[in-house]
Amino acid sequence: MKNKIILINGPIASGKTSVAKALSEKIEDSIFIDLDEEVKNIHGSLNWDNEDERFKDWIDARHKVAIRCINELNNNKSVIISGPFYTFDELHYFVKYLPDKTYLLLFTLDVSLEERLRRDSLRAHSNSEVEMREQLSEISKFVTSYGYKIENETSINITVEKILGFISQDTGKLDISSFY
Repeated sequence: MKNKIILINGPIASGKTSVAKALSEKIEDSIFIDLDEEVKNIHGSLNWDNEDERFKDWIDARHKVAIRCINELNNNKSVIISGPFYTFDELHYFVKYLPDKTYLLLFTLDVSLEERLRRDSLRAHSNSEVEMREQLSEISKFVTSYGYKIENETSINITVEKILGFISQDTGKLDISSFY
């Protein structure tokens, strides 16, 4: 499973980071990157005063991660990325920096709003239900066109095993030439 980029996508509190970390432990010669952490390294937090600044920081983080992916792929590694890719544009701002032959898979975790609200309430910083509903609406439109949707209400291990099975079948693979 070398030389792949695997994006673990999903709304807030869907388990992206937990699943991506566990997946990186199962895939030999892989590294894990948390897109949220990359944005925090650029901006200092995940809170912005204005939308333009927020948009720019996420684009910069996606660019930085894409360059890192290219370096890791050149070292025969696979890269597992946890992070939000809710729209075509958000995915495009990552993919446009990759070589057109990059092997890229996208899996979007599907979790009920009730379960996401429960998980989010356990965090130090919780999000509003309104924000979580809006995000779910946005990502639902995107998921029907790109990658593969995976239910993640059971255990992390079951979700990881499902993803490993899909990877072996090339399920979730994106034709990135359509992004150029």
